[in-house]
Amino acid sequence: MKKIFKILSAMLIVCFVLSVAASCAANEYVLTITENGNTYTAVIKVGDSYTLKNPDEREGYNFVGWYSDGKLLKSTFTPTSDMKIEGVWERFDKLAEELKISLKEYLSSDNFKNAAENAKTAEARLPLLYLRYVKGDFYNDNAKAQIKKYLDMIEEIIEDGAISDAAFISSEAGRQGWYGVPDYLYSWSAIYNQYLDSRSLSETPSTEYSKYDVMIKDYLKYVDSFYSDALYTFGNEEIALSEILTKGNNCVNNFTNDSYRLEYEVMRDILGVIYSATGKDSGHAEFLSTYERAFAEYADMTKDMRNEMKAKLKTLWYSCVPNTKVAWGYDIESVLTITAYNLGLPLSDTVENSEKYMLSYYDKDVDGNWIKDGGTANWVGFSGRPLAGSIFRNHEKYDVAYEKTMQGYFPFTDGWDQPLEEMINMDRLCNFYNSDLNTGASAEPFYGLLYGFMNGVDMEHYVKEVYHLEICVGEGCKYHIDEEVGQVYNVITLWRETLKKDSEGRYVIDNTSDMAVAIAYCAMVYGVEAPSPLGLYNSADKVVDIG
Repeated sequence: MKKIFKILSAMLIVCFVLSVAASCAANEYVLTITENGNTYTAVIKVGDSYTLKNPDEREGYNFVGWYSDGKLLKSTFTPTSDMKIEGVWERFDKLAEELKISLKEYLSSDNFKNAAENAKTAEARLPLLYLRYVKGDFYNDNAKAQIKKYLDMIEEIIEDGAISDAAFISSEAGRQGWYGVPDYLYSWSAIYNQYLDSRSLSETPSTEYSKYDVMIKDYLKYVDSFYSDALYTFGNEEIALSEILTKGNNCVNNFTNDSYRLEYEVMRDILGVIYSATGKDSGHAEFLSTYERAFAEYADMTKDMRNEMKAKLKTLWYSCVPNTKVAWGYDIESVLTITAYNLGLPLSDTVENSEKYMLSYYDKDVDGNWIKDGGTANWVGFSGRPLAGSIFRNHEKYDVAYEKTMQGYFPFTDGWDQPLEEMINMDRLCNFYNSDLNTGASAEPFYGLLYGFMNGVDMEHYVKEVYHLEICVGEGCKYHIDEEVGQVYNVITLWRETLKKDSEGRYVIDNTSDMAVAIAYCAMVYGVEAPSPLGLYNSADKVVDIG
């Protein structure tokens, strides 16, 4: 009986507690408040008002207000239910705000209009691709017509539903000056993204050029196959297909040079291996018959006749195989990789061998030293290796330290001993010799800034600390590291100080190079992790609003 009494008593206590809790819940509201990642609660009696506190200052941000269910709240309000409240901040950067004003003026100027209409090279076009981050359409009718013209040239290099090297020779694209199909397709991929950007305000996204996706992918795979690890029997040796192609290229391009000219039978065997590897023999017969005659009659030809024959053989040769010559500063592997990436094609399934080659730049020896130097210090602008390297930022092999050290090659190594993390191609930005943005390394300094942005480096806060001492003997002066004499350079500050200013003290942007740096800076401020001219256009990237 006592046991039953205890159970009943316990039940009554529970009921009483639940009743009181229910009564309390009916008379109170719980506010769950999140401020800058921190969450706390407040319990408010029904009918009472609540005042939200002023949040602590947050460097680099302005406080917009308190929001609940997407609606802005007054600082003091009366709750009518439980609420989830969140403080909303807006990124604020004084320099970014100033640059947006300058960008707006430049993008509406005749100076910009002329630059957009006359951008005919990759070097001139790539800065314009940073417009993908700015809200609005900045291509006028003339620029759009030029974009369409270059894109439509692809029709002339298609035969039987496939992209053809033979058709390129006499095409409009060939007459424009592109070396071959790969060189043209690289530009085509960049121009295509300009086209998508120029259509960004259209209600209906265009699919006009998507019909070429499969053809371009097949062609890229075909060219990429020349750079596989597979070996082929040629004469008495086993060599890669790319080496066989190079032998043929060297022979044809240097036909009038005795040391490069090959016997007819050798050239026949070269094309035989290429056919067995690719399954393509278009143009082979005509080339071989012409080459056989040219080789046999070479001794009797005059100098002019030899040069004419060389030109004819080059035309016939590049109708048989891809012309893999590309713009200075690039190589075919980087061009194939960037082209596929610009068009949103999967790299591993499209340019597998070129992808492996690009990633090989991050290989190290047993001592942890990089095996490849990635090129000289004289060309670190919009060239192939550094551009393609930025594509792999999220790949497990990628190493930003490699990118920070001039692609593994530290120039001017006579006695310098800088920690790797204190560098980033920056000898043209924080110049050791004269501490400004000018350098004798024949590369434009703004490239270093853009290159840092592309690799996700926070260039807003990036500094370089150098210690130097000037020693002059006679008329010659040299700089040496001295730990007691040093300066710290903020690279954005150095760039900003090179900009012109108008009569009101506002920055003046008057060229596409500074335009690209300004956009990249603003894009990173407003949330783009690594602003880059590469990749398939995405309207969601338009984060810079210049009003």
